[in-house]
Amino acid sequence: PLLFTGSTDGTIKAGRQAGGGGGEPIMTFRLAACLWWCLVQVWDLRSGGRCTASLQGHSDAVTCLGLQQTGGVSKVVSAGEDRRLVEYDVRSGVVLQSRLGHRDGISALRVCGQSTLITGSWDHTVRLWPSTGSSAMP
Repeated sequence: PLLFTGSTDGTIKAGRQAGGGGGEPIMTFRLAACLWWCLVQVWDLRSGGRCTASLQGHSDAVTCLGLQQTGGVSKVVSAGEDRRLVEYDVRSGVVLQSRLGHRDGISALRVCGQSTLITGSWDHTVRLWPSTGSSAMP
């Protein structure tokens, strides 16, 4: 499996994950828009890393990304400093859901299967979100 890491210097590095380590980087490409322009960008790695979409849905820096497959729909899930959790349809680029629930920026995102998203925030809370619906689980 591949492991992708992002940095505030505007780069993403991809490496092969090996036995608990991060692995050696196998490619590097620019992603300045992900952190500073409030965008999520999607690349087609099979075409040499060509950007295929710039997804809008945030009003501040995007800090976390995840991928989710739900009912045959491939989703990109993002979270950011604007306290927002956004789900996009990868193929169309359409925002499927945009939700608020934290009092401060979101610093961690975990996609759990097809139905649950978990976010952690600088407000010292963790929230569970259904992948459908409009509010956080208690």
